[in-house]
Amino acid sequence: MTVQCSLYVASAGEVEEFRRRGWIPDEWLLDLGEDQILDLGQDWELICAALDEPPPAGAAAQALLGGDPVGRDYTGFGPARLISDRQVAEFADALERFDEERFRSRVAESDLGVVAGLATDTDALDAVVALYARLVAAYRRAADQAKSVIVWNH
Repeated sequence: MTVQCSLYVASAGEVEEFRRRGWIPDEWLLDLGEDQILDLGQDWELICAALDEPPPAGAAAQALLGGDPVGRDYTGFGPARLISDRQVAEFADALERFDEERFRSRVAESDLGVVAGLATDTDALDAVVALYARLVAAYRRAADQAKSVIVWNH
């Protein structure tokens, strides 16, 4: 089974509701635009592999791996994680410091990137880089609006 990763940009009220329920209500996930939800699919593992560095540079990877677990494990891949508005701002800055060219070379050279053939499959590499750009933009929008992010694997 392949693990996928999704992110939901949440207002303060939604964070409170999320903490109370312990999971994202289904109605939040219906008819959302790109400003609120981002599905990284299976490529989240490639993104994490490219961003994984020793601290403090490794802060960018925490945009997908960090946060406080909330609620039960409904998917078999751990509970959803809440990344606070303060952490979102830190991670947005860290992601922006990891520019697209650096990301492109790191993802192609990572173990997962080598297995996926990204060094020779430029279309696949371009798709992962474009997804990374959407991740960076989503975190910047959330930070600019002082919103939190909920991350979950499924």
